[in-house]
Amino acid sequence: MAPPSAGTAGSCPPLRVRGSARIYPRREAFETLMDPIAKALYDNIFLKPSDPEHTVLWRYLSTDPDDATRGSVDKFASLIKSNSLWLTKASKLPDKLEVRSTDVTRRDLRGIIERANDYYDEQEELQIDEGMPALFFVNCWHRNDSEANWMWRDYCGTKQGIVVRTTFAKLEAACNILGEENIIGCGCIEYNDRSNLIFPHGNPFYECMSKDLGFSQENEIRIATLRVIPDDHVDMPVDLGELIDGVFVHRLASEDYYSSVESLLKNHLPALLNRLEWSSLKRSTSATD
Repeated sequence: MAPPSAGTAGSCPPLRVRGSARIYPRREAFETLMDPIAKALYDNIFLKPSDPEHTVLWRYLSTDPDDATRGSVDKFASLIKSNSLWLTKASKLPDKLEVRSTDVTRRDLRGIIERANDYYDEQEELQIDEGMPALFFVNCWHRNDSEANWMWRDYCGTKQGIVVRTTFAKLEAACNILGEENIIGCGCIEYNDRSNLIFPHGNPFYECMSKDLGFSQENEIRIATLRVIPDDHVDMPVDLGELIDGVFVHRLASEDYYSSVESLLKNHLPALLNRLEWSSLKRSTSATD
């Protein structure tokens, strides 16, 4: 299923200029953010690694449909059968500061508006900020040269799970194929001290691509899009044969489990069969964090 269109270039209401800030009319639907200014901001918001072709990315996927803490879905089977990436609504993520502004950002905005002799509605701004995570959908990858045992443990469990591997360049190319009519971005998460962070005003993708310093170990690369829809996720169609260069099975999984993964690929995506193998950590009898 293709993601719903998020509006076309030029459909956003005109910006109001207040002092040095560019501020969107906050009551308007944010699905129309793909205007020339927002488009121009992409290179600043969606930051690229220094060497996209050789930046290795991993996506750790639970395969236990009964594990509610990991989404209650076999995420690997969903990936293979749908040939699409699952973008989760940000409001469903465990970090409740996802896509949220900061106190200092709101104080800064208030100062700009009041210096322009305009009215700042604090309650309205808080309500908008609280609702923002429900408008964003994200797909997250871990940047690392090799597998990480703690990522296996935290995102897959103790004896099951799959990790798929790609590069930043391939992931970005998958986003670009969708075309400019979709607000789809791919970039590095910035980790900041939120106690003194002032986000640029006017585009909530800044908040979407930033997280607290406490999460910096995740080393996250994120796909992000914005939709005003009730769904809990968005499917982003991709060519998995082009995107995925490796599929790795949990080091403690059974032979039967490995065979079930092999069968799934054979039935739905045989192009990945020759890229299936055991986790490299299986070769180590004392894998540690």
